[in-house]
Amino acid sequence: LDVTIQAQILELMCALVRDHRLSLLLVTHDLGVVAQLCDRVAVMYSGRIVEQGPVATVFENPRHPYTRALLEAQPRLKGERRRLHPIPGDVPTPRTRPDGCAFAPRCPLASESCRAHAPGMSKAGAPQHFVSCHHHDRLAGAEATLHRLSEPAVREPAGGAPETTEPFLSARSVSKRFRVGGPLAFLGPKAFVHAVDNVTFDIQAGRTLGLVGESGCGKSTVAKLVMDILQPSSGEIKLSNLSVHGRNAAEKREFVRQVQMVFQNPSASLDPRLPVGVQIGEPLRVHGLGSAPERRQRALDLMAEVGLPASSYFSYPHEISGGQQQRVVIARALVLGPQLLLCDEPVSALDVSVQAQVLDLLIRLRDERGLSYLFISHDLSVVRNLADEVAVMYLGQIVEHGPVDEVFGSPAHPYSAALIEAVPSPDATAQKPFASLHGEPPSPIHRPRGCPFHPRCPLARPTCRETLPALKPQNPTRRVACHVVHGDA
Repeated sequence: LDVTIQAQILELMCALVRDHRLSLLLVTHDLGVVAQLCDRVAVMYSGRIVEQGPVATVFENPRHPYTRALLEAQPRLKGERRRLHPIPGDVPTPRTRPDGCAFAPRCPLASESCRAHAPGMSKAGAPQHFVSCHHHDRLAGAEATLHRLSEPAVREPAGGAPETTEPFLSARSVSKRFRVGGPLAFLGPKAFVHAVDNVTFDIQAGRTLGLVGESGCGKSTVAKLVMDILQPSSGEIKLSNLSVHGRNAAEKREFVRQVQMVFQNPSASLDPRLPVGVQIGEPLRVHGLGSAPERRQRALDLMAEVGLPASSYFSYPHEISGGQQQRVVIARALVLGPQLLLCDEPVSALDVSVQAQVLDLLIRLRDERGLSYLFISHDLSVVRNLADEVAVMYLGQIVEHGPVDEVFGSPAHPYSAALIEAVPSPDATAQKPFASLHGEPPSPIHRPRGCPFHPRCPLARPTCRETLPALKPQNPTRRVACHVVHGDA
């Protein structure tokens, strides 16, 4: 679910628990939801509970390395932007569970006693706080962090300044309408779904634009228009100053080599009948590039680059983890040497630790290869960690666009503010109401007159109900479509 609908569902669950005196067992990998909804938390790893206690106690002072690693891998929407710290390795399968502590192969604190003997559950100091770790005393105190005890190199989460002002990808006044109705629709009045309406944006070389908004706002349609899967009803999209649409067959093949897509569900993006290494090299065969040995070597090189072992070349998709499947999809997208990746919810199906691994990989590939990204997501925390700029969409239109820290730190449009307010925080001490935005977007067929957001906007004025606001500069770096912001109402 997107953040606003998720907030409404969580608010409903809270009301049911309160009004009917229900007990609730919530199974989730969303730490923010746990922090805002639950009284107690139990953290599981490899089939066992490794830490449990009151939510505020566990989240403020986690005493198991796995719990602390999960919290350090969680992207944050507020505060200073920082690099995520992925947990190295993968969760062992039930057949390959090691002797001793199951987390020892991935733990920077592991000792010989950890590898030899599984720890029992013991008190962690605070009331009702229990932990299963031989070295939990080393993590006492909220200031202790795993990454200080291990290694990491500090890297800026977003790309550097662009070397040129010329955009690598530009979209100008792009709209997409779909005709509604069956075979006899031409006999009645014309009706259209306004999936994308007058969208304008640029992406510089080596930079990332995040595209956020509720489900159905037109984000994926924008990606399909950029990918030339759909033709725009009006407007133009250019890549390196050449139109994306209207190309001949040879030009389209060259375009595909420059622009590739990473999809939301990696298991659905892969052919279950082919080994993953073969699938990574498949685009080379389709484009007639290289011999069979050369394609295999190219696939192996990319597997090493994205962190996949060479031994998994002949593995089938169902034999590897979800995070490894997404690495395969990314490697396949890179095999033709593209300059732009369209990432459509690429980490939404992954848990927080695997999500951090994939995000860290995407950041590294962008910095090393100079890639540009159009990153589509309804997870605003993920977008803030990866993107340089963000465009907020509502009902097919961009309502706010600017630097990610500026937009998320001080949102100007009421819809942007509502999205940010609806994101659950992993800070258990910052309790807040769940649903800051009620209702759902209007139908894209029967769009309201004036500003499309005015039926849900707490700041709506008479002008908002009559006149569509233009996307105008609020300052040199930010554009906003709001009468109230611009003083028109």
